Amino acid sequence: MFCARWKAHTRDKLYTLGYYLEEFTGAMARKFPNLVYVDLFAGPGRGKFENGSIMEGSPLIAARTIPPFTKMIFVEASPKRIAVLKKRLAAEFPAQSFSFVGENCNAAVDRILSEIPPYAKTAGALTFCFVDPFGLDVHFSTIRKFKDLWIDFLILIADQMAGARDKTLMQPTNLTIDRFLDDPRWRDRWAKAEAFGEKFRDFLLDGFTAKMKGLGFKAGEPLRIRFQGKGVMLYRLAFFSKSDRGIQFWENARRNAPTQRLLELS
Repeated sequence: MFCARWKAHTRDKLYTLGYYLEEFTGAMARKFPNLVYVDLFAGPGRGKFENGSIMEGSPLIAARTIPPFTKMIFVEASPKRIAVLKKRLAAEFPAQSFSFVGENCNAAVDRILSEIPPYAKTAGALTFCFVDPFGLDVHFSTIRKFKDLWIDFLILIADQMAGARDKTLMQPTNLTIDRFLDDPRWRDRWAKAEAFGEKFRDFLLDGFTAKMKGLGFKAGEPLRIRFQGKGVMLYRLAFFSKSDRGIQFWENARRNAPTQRLLELS
């Protein structure tokens, strides 16, 4: 069955996600009767590395988490990828119920929200949202739509993979960063920041973080994901929660998951 093509550094991201989810549900299932998982760029459920090895992606990692989520929503714009994901989940988790949205998350955000049960807007549920785009492909206006939920976010910020390498993003006709930061005047701010020696990757992360804080979220320390064996930073995983406890869960995952991976592979 079809697998995504992954680079070795993807392992660090997925090990960190899995570690966090175990802490998240393990502690929060005792406090909240309902736990909701939302994956905005779900993919086909498995990926193959260059050496031929295969690893489960975020949907299957989340589906295997114990204690389990009570509601899981997977969003994937590719018809091929979402069809494969549906088959995998149905075959491996026949007793679980999943919701699927086969559209781009930015275009379908209202439909996604409609799949989230009404109880998620009360103290009776806690939601976790994983945002794993290929580039700077999530709009901040999409994230803002979730602000009234009890929700934590783990968001891939492709500040080096895309932000620092793709010079077309600077063109006035390119709206990628306008939408990512929800700021049509970001170029003016960047010109001033660059003059003071700020790196563009830090400008992107700081701008996005400031927007999240404006919605009432606290920011955890980002996890730098590097190209294995070369020390080149590719992107950062940024965590946001309205709870100090959520920040602590993330700190545990950020510190411990990559170390566990290294021990496993040694």
